Amino acid sequence: MEKRSIDKPKSTHDLALHRFCSGVARTDDTDAVLDFTIALESLLLPLQANARHNELSYRFRLHGAYYLTDQASERQDMSDRLNALYTMRSRLVHGGKYPTADQIRETRKSARELAQRGLMQAVHGGFPTDKDFIRMVLGAPEEGSE
Repeated sequence: MEKRSIDKPKSTHDLALHRFCSGVARTDDTDAVLDFTIALESLLLPLQANARHNELSYRFRLHGAYYLTDQASERQDMSDRLNALYTMRSRLVHGGKYPTADQIRETRKSARELAQRGLMQAVHGGFPTDKDFIRMVLGAPEEGSE
């Protein structure tokens, strides 16, 4: 089993766990939302060499819809939740109409729940790679199986 360094991240997997722990410890809702979103980004957006930067939001929603749900009927709702989270993150970081304290507080709850769900799955079943996401989305067989 790979040794994790949560206090001093040395990989994107470590960073995901580190930012989740940071988010849990935060007293400021905005900082917590950003930490939880970074944890999810570290989990759901493994490096894909040919991906363009403007595809990140789409991949975040698509990967999360498959990784964080068990049923096809749940994927649209999950995609919508992830879109709302990513939009909030963008509003906090990049500007535009700044959200209210209530909106940020509600987003914090959702972000924590989603990050916790994803990280629990990754810790128990292994962190997903870009190839894992391609298999999930395209329904391709596992490597070595026919």
